[in-house]
Amino acid sequence: NKSMKKLWIHDVIHAGINSKIWKIMRLSVLILSLSLFQLWADSGYAQQTKLSMNLDNARVVDVLDEIENQSDYYFLFNQKLVDVDRKVNLDTKETSIDNVLVDLFAGTDVRHQVSDHLIILTTERQAQSQMMDLQAPARSQADIEVTGRVIDENGEGLPTASVSVRGTNIGVVTDLEGNYRITVDESAVLVFSFMGYMQVEEQVAGRTVINVSLEPEATELGEVVVTGYQTLSKERVTGSFETMTADVIQQRPTNNFISRLDGLASGVTINEGKVEVRGRSTILGNANPLYVVDGFPLASSTLTVNPEDIESITILKDAAASSIWGVRASNGVIVVTTKKGSKQGTRVEFSAFLELGENADLDERKWMSTADEIDLFQEYWEKGWYKGIRGEIGLNYPFTLQEEANIYLLGYAPNGETWTPEEYNAYMDELKTKDLPSQWEEHMLQRSVRQTYNFSVSGGGEHNSIYGSMVYNSNQPISQGNHDNRMILNLRDEFRVNDRFVFHAGVNASMRNNTKNGYWPSATEKIKPYEELVDDAGTPIQYYKRFSSWSSKEREALPGNYPYTFSYLDEKNNRDRMQERIDLRTQFGLGIKIIEGLHFDSKFQYEVGSDNEDEFKTMDLPSQRIRINDFYLPDVYDEDSVALGYQIPVGTEYNYWRREYFAWDWRNTLNFDRTWNEHQVSVFAGTETRRHATEGLRSRLYGYDKQSTTYMPVSELAYRSGDVVGWNKNTYNSGEMSDIWNTDIREVSFFTNAGYTFRSKYSLTGSYRVDQKNLFGSDPRFRYKPLWS
Repeated sequence: NKSMKKLWIHDVIHAGINSKIWKIMRLSVLILSLSLFQLWADSGYAQQTKLSMNLDNARVVDVLDEIENQSDYYFLFNQKLVDVDRKVNLDTKETSIDNVLVDLFAGTDVRHQVSDHLIILTTERQAQSQMMDLQAPARSQADIEVTGRVIDENGEGLPTASVSVRGTNIGVVTDLEGNYRITVDESAVLVFSFMGYMQVEEQVAGRTVINVSLEPEATELGEVVVTGYQTLSKERVTGSFETMTADVIQQRPTNNFISRLDGLASGVTINEGKVEVRGRSTILGNANPLYVVDGFPLASSTLTVNPEDIESITILKDAAASSIWGVRASNGVIVVTTKKGSKQGTRVEFSAFLELGENADLDERKWMSTADEIDLFQEYWEKGWYKGIRGEIGLNYPFTLQEEANIYLLGYAPNGETWTPEEYNAYMDELKTKDLPSQWEEHMLQRSVRQTYNFSVSGGGEHNSIYGSMVYNSNQPISQGNHDNRMILNLRDEFRVNDRFVFHAGVNASMRNNTKNGYWPSATEKIKPYEELVDDAGTPIQYYKRFSSWSSKEREALPGNYPYTFSYLDEKNNRDRMQERIDLRTQFGLGIKIIEGLHFDSKFQYEVGSDNEDEFKTMDLPSQRIRINDFYLPDVYDEDSVALGYQIPVGTEYNYWRREYFAWDWRNTLNFDRTWNEHQVSVFAGTETRRHATEGLRSRLYGYDKQSTTYMPVSELAYRSGDVVGWNKNTYNSGEMSDIWNTDIREVSFFTNAGYTFRSKYSLTGSYRVDQKNLFGSDPRFRYKPLWS
């Protein structure tokens, strides 16, 4: 059919990203096919056909179009080698096609060949190099003839695909229907390859018929945009987007793929793990973008995604994304596509990554030296700017070591002790030799270490492809006492029943443990540089941080009181806070090819997860025993003449958080995509039902015993209303001791995306979406608000 052939070639000439280009534009291989299949040029008709044209300042491609219109010929060429945008002037009358082409490409290295009604344009250098590289040597033991067909992912034949014998220069190419014939040794391995597709190897093993299906390479994604719902050619996307492939993403081996985006995409900023697409869109509301993984919004954390499994990431940046994903896309959309199995046979990969951070160096903060800070405060004190010292002593305020020294020098100490100037100067000289930063680096900080071990396996056959991976991450941050590890298991399977039915299934499981017992380096900003952590013997130094040393020692002397001293090192060593999280995500899908160009897809995703966090504040924790001391009143009696004693129960304070969620999403879509002559129509429409529910619990228990799981009951009303008063008249406010919360978001959506393209040049596209959500209220004016672009 001449019209169908002209359309096919017209798409090759004009549609820069049409998939047919990858199949037809391998001119170098096509030349080889002409020689191997003995396609002799038929130039007689080309010389008999006469053309008349008068074109001024026209592109070469326009001249080729005119030749097609006036003849039964069509063209094949590689756009990267033949400059079809070059401007020419052409005036011919009753001139043969041969002579027209000679004039058209005069002064260039472009040559033409004629085969039937096909005119192939190539260059001399290309033809010579390709023919030399693929020239087949003499073969030995070639005693078996193998035939077959090479097809693409849609079951269509791949013309000019390469079929070669591994380790040799023996090879052929497929014809226009994807068929091939080759004579090889019965033990040979055939290599099937095609530009833009993944290579496949097959052991002959005596077989005489070998059919192969090739899968597209991920690099083709650079020409299309994955919106999460569908894959569109980039000229059909009504909005701003940016796509990154696995090669770019994996250049930064971090545990969270969000960190890998920093600096890779314009308009995307990342600050302390928070992502903003084109700036912040809200002051108090949720500013996070919508994360879409394999076509579904992610209800769990981005930490459940293994960065090594990512095939590509597409960022939808502007308001047009809302017409695709609804109001959830108001902060942008980050679409993640993960890897799938292949039909190349089994492939096993293992990778390990180790990152060692620099040793902590607090000197980089450019702080004053201990001596400078002491001198600065002393100048402040001597100028009389420090006032009210007597009142602060009476109120039991805590004082620094330098402030206490000045109080002793002035004779204001409550215990009556007074220092001489010599004693004072000797003490201050000793303080100036102290160096908190160096001790903090040794006892509170550490070299950060991140480890990643990734294992993956992929494979498949004619009807099935599978991909599985497991990754283990261990992260030791800069603070001693903090640590987290994570394991992610991922499995994806695709089963193609035939060329009409395909079934998808996948499961992702993530387990994380996080220990939170350390101090970050910023804690040193509130500590005096002479308050060292340990003495010369390595024993933790105790300080009075809650009240002055004099009043604290008086309270310690009371029967039943605990020490009032505090040590950051003891606090760190006795913290006990742990978080455990488990997330599970499953997907199922069914694709049906109803007729040519019309496909139906039904997909379902279910997510469930739990997040448990426990904190135990034992009596070994300085802050816990100090809190109990504050409200210990052995000599104060209630209305029943009973001593109040310990108003906060002695023992462990147990805080725990429990969070659970589940989410499901069911989507059904129809996709129609057909081409007639110079017209292409694509319509995508669907409906989606979604529910996302969360539930949380927080509680606090006093006097808790881990072994027996018993605790002391207390009055939450008294603890929260200020009825509990300490010895220094301070009141205890516990805040909420328990809380329960839940959310339940349900929504139904209808959406469509349609496009019309004429001559592969002019496109009209649009998207339309309506969301119905229980957050919008019952007024139809708000429930049915459309979003379109």
